[in-house]
Amino acid sequence: MHPSRMTLRSSAGETMRSMQSASAGSGVRHDNESIETSGRRASDSAASRARVGGKVQCRLCGQWLSEVGSRHVKRAHGITLAEYYRAVDEKRAADADGVLEDGTPFFGRLGEMVYDEDEDKIQCHLCGDWFKWVGGLHLKYRHPGWTIDEYRRAFKLNHSQVTMAAASRQILRAIAVDRLTAGQIGSPLGDRRGLQHVPWRSLVERRPDLAAELHLTRNSKLEPERLGVWSSERVWWRCARCGREWQMTVMGRSAQGGGCPDCGPRAAARVRRHAPRGPLRERSLAALRPDLVEGLHPSRNADLEPGAIGVWSRKRAWWRCRDCAHEWEATVMNRHQGNGCPRCADARRAATYKRNRSSGA
Repeated sequence: MHPSRMTLRSSAGETMRSMQSASAGSGVRHDNESIETSGRRASDSAASRARVGGKVQCRLCGQWLSEVGSRHVKRAHGITLAEYYRAVDEKRAADADGVLEDGTPFFGRLGEMVYDEDEDKIQCHLCGDWFKWVGGLHLKYRHPGWTIDEYRRAFKLNHSQVTMAAASRQILRAIAVDRLTAGQIGSPLGDRRGLQHVPWRSLVERRPDLAAELHLTRNSKLEPERLGVWSSERVWWRCARCGREWQMTVMGRSAQGGGCPDCGPRAAARVRRHAPRGPLRERSLAALRPDLVEGLHPSRNADLEPGAIGVWSRKRAWWRCRDCAHEWEATVMNRHQGNGCPRCADARRAATYKRNRSSGA
């Protein structure tokens, strides 16, 4: 269960105490730094991933301290904690793994939370530091202006990808299940049903041209922002070109190329399919394969005109081999695809078999 879906109404101190007692009962191992549940601990853990003797290193002066907080950065550097983090982020921007479209540098990979099994921590895309939980508190104190929803949208995390380390997630899940069972909290989903939507995968974001053709009045209960581009839901459309109204699934339009029945791609294909072709004589057997015309039987094809039949015709005709004079019946398409005299083919196979046997002996 994702942390943002949990309705934990206790204070930070009560949450830490219940997590410790739950982990002791369930056998889940954790230390004193299991989860940063307060703003001060969330900001302090961002100072450095490495700890030596229980101390962290200041990124500006290199001193090792019990914590890099507002008191140290104000006395030693004359700046606020927010300015300290901005300076640290600017120094680390050169080591970023990529840049978003708006120019924001990021660490790790899009669509994935990088996880360290040894320390049971995940990496924040914005600062590159490692935490038990990259949630609202970390974003509030370390990256002001970012919310967890904006973070997920920017780094393409769907609803099944959690922003908490595995062992820590098990602890919180056990607590939430116990509280749900005891009736202390309600379900985080309430009465809602169905899959959670991801805004960056919606029809509005991925195919705005199709979203513009959604019927405004016949889809009264539809929320385009919550409609996935691969949705199998049937909705009403209105053609922007001719005004035709019709029903079709979203996936039928976005993935299968469906469009307006009157002027869409399939309608244009029907017009091309039934349009008159060029003169048959230019595409005939006589024009394209004169070598096959020479193999037609002179007397057993009385009603066959080579200039009036195409090379892909399924019409059956009689043929006579120029090498062995064997006569057989086959379609024009079969000969055009490279099939020849069956008697000569049998003779070649027999000769190959005999040659292989003699070489093997």
